[in-house]
Amino acid sequence: MDLTKHIWTLTKAIQNTLNPDSVNKTAHETGFSIRSSKLTPVTFLGLCTLSDKSIGNDTLPTLCGHISHSFQASISKQALHERFNAQAVAFLHKIYKQLAASQIGVPTHIDVSYQFSRIRIMDSTSFEVEGEHPDYPGFQNSGVSIQFDYDLISGSFLHQEVHPQKKSDKSAAREIMDSLLP
Repeated sequence: MDLTKHIWTLTKAIQNTLNPDSVNKTAHETGFSIRSSKLTPVTFLGLCTLSDKSIGNDTLPTLCGHISHSFQASISKQALHERFNAQAVAFLHKIYKQLAASQIGVPTHIDVSYQFSRIRIMDSTSFEVEGEHPDYPGFQNSGVSIQFDYDLISGSFLHQEVHPQKKSDKSAAREIMDSLLP
């Protein structure tokens, strides 16, 4: 398969997961969106994932200004502050899981199957979250780490987990040792 087909397949998987209807449905399922709001689930997702603003470092007035400018939605800093809650975490968590699951079967352009039956890549990304969240201790405040285990040959995610920022990649890897093949 050539690179253009790979990119097309990946693009379609992302579009299917991040289309407004799917995002709104997920927001409703997780309790993030109960009624109509100025801050739509699509806008919130855009702010948290696609924006050049830092949710953990920029002030609420700065974020509100960014929402107004980039998404043509006016929201108060108190209203935005109240949206960063457990339902928002559940919403983003489910979106990321759906996005990761949509990548299953997206082929890679590396053909090493004649040499290896599996090539696993495990890594995580972490970030701090505002407020106190006892279930998610971070290095300075509260923090979250998203751990992924990916099989390069099959193009599938083998494991994904959200855990406290302080949990290291090494300890996360130990938990899935039984899934390693000889």
